[in-house]
Amino acid sequence: MTEHKSFKRKIRARMAKTGERYGAARRVLLDKGSPRSEPAPGVAAEPSARADEPGLSDESIREATGRGWDDWCAELDAWGGTRRSHTEIARHVNEAYAVPGWWAQSVAVGYERIRGLRARYQRRDGTFVASASKTLNVPVADLWEAVADEARRAAWLPAADTRLRGATPPKVVRFDWPADGSRVTLYLTPKGATRSQLAVEHAKLADGEAVVASKAFWRERLGALAALLEA
Repeated sequence: MTEHKSFKRKIRARMAKTGERYGAARRVLLDKGSPRSEPAPGVAAEPSARADEPGLSDESIREATGRGWDDWCAELDAWGGTRRSHTEIARHVNEAYAVPGWWAQSVAVGYERIRGLRARYQRRDGTFVASASKTLNVPVADLWEAVADEARRAAWLPAADTRLRGATPPKVVRFDWPADGSRVTLYLTPKGATRSQLAVEHAKLADGEAVVASKAFWRERLGALAALLEA
């Protein structure tokens, strides 16, 4: 684990120096022979050698997919999973093992974390993203007005330094978040005639700690929005 953290620090140092994305910097360092926690191409790693925990328990993934994490690591290592993109891994799990879409994505994410291909809350390109959602007892048209109108948005998202980047009524609103250079996208989905869902994606965050803080912030703000609209 210590070796893995040291390698991640080297990746970030190279990113800062060269401007490369996480995946590109990682590949260069691996080619140069830096320590790594995943197996060399064509060589399966020991099933118990984990860079991080997968997020879902062995019992839950086995119940849903018929295989535990050690089994999935062995299967995907033999297939060359450490050299594949997230999309390729998820598609392979879905098509070759008949695992449904959401669980195929979960297998791909868990495998990537076990093999050190991504950190918790981190995408394969090195960026960190927080998400949150809330289902509200209001029609999507009412939710849209509360989200898209600046004055009404200030009632549940006060003092937020946001810059509107674009909107697709009544589905999506995008903001820049100048305070830290991150970006926020709000997705609105109708849930019948009288209910709707608001999902938040807060991207380009600095690290895992920023993700945890963002998740807590948006859960609280979505609660305030629900209280305002459902009062």
